[in-house]
Amino acid sequence: MKFTNFASIFLGFGLGLVSALSQPSYAAGEAQGNPLNDCNTSSGECPTTPTKFSTTVYRVALCTSSPMPNPSTTVDWDGAGCVDVYNNPNGEETGDIFSSESTLSSEFITVPAAGSYSKIVALVDKTFKMASHHMVMDAGSSNATNGTRYVSTSSGGAVAGSAGSEAMYEVSVDTFASQLACSSAYTSANSISDVGVAGNGFVGRLLKSNQEMSTSGSGNISNGTAKCDNVKYVISIVDNSVTIASDSQGVELKIQAKKGTSIVDQGNSNGVVAGFSGAGASFLYDVTAF
Repeated sequence: MKFTNFASIFLGFGLGLVSALSQPSYAAGEAQGNPLNDCNTSSGECPTTPTKFSTTVYRVALCTSSPMPNPSTTVDWDGAGCVDVYNNPNGEETGDIFSSESTLSSEFITVPAAGSYSKIVALVDKTFKMASHHMVMDAGSSNATNGTRYVSTSSGGAVAGSAGSEAMYEVSVDTFASQLACSSAYTSANSISDVGVAGNGFVGRLLKSNQEMSTSGSGNISNGTAKCDNVKYVISIVDNSVTIASDSQGVELKIQAKKGTSIVDQGNSNGVVAGFSGAGASFLYDVTAF
């Protein structure tokens, strides 16, 4: 079963609404209500899907070319012909985009100039909030190991509970590649390529506070502490033709938090979930005009 988990931020002329387009579907452990996952064993870590998700947005822009083409390591908004849709230097948190409506402050929203644009660019914080729940299945079957569902806690731990009671925990994206530190520009640690929500080309970069790519790193690969240095932002650049007409009412920013955004630690095969974490390469963006 194909799963897509969408939410939309509608950036209009007066406000930005955050609302859910769909709720999660289920696959592995479907009868027990697990979010879509790749948990084919009954122990260790495996990818799952968040049931709650929040991000802090700094800037959304439409551009006529990429503001950070390879091999450039600095974002050039002006050189790429970018026009702002939303720009808040301090950032603004969306709240749980899958369960409630909220607003983005109108003073940071501008009307894009009428014209045609080929790139959609979103600048967000490296720290995300998410939640999930999970019931461990016996390896290779749909039989629950101990019949207990575990929900995430605010620290990323796990406690017995029911779906809907899970708390959001923070995930900081300091590398796109698990256990890999940055060593130079355009490595798998600081640069990714994927497919956007609407099937368009997508790239992501890890940036420092000066909006330059993080190209150095630290930590140890063997113990999972490897990271890129001084990461502040994640920038996503999506290939998508967007036409803003003179009568356009705004744009819709779609966020997809897909399978693998959240990670569950299933423990040691006794059905007791040890905790939850997350990854930085499994959320995507798209923008359309309305």
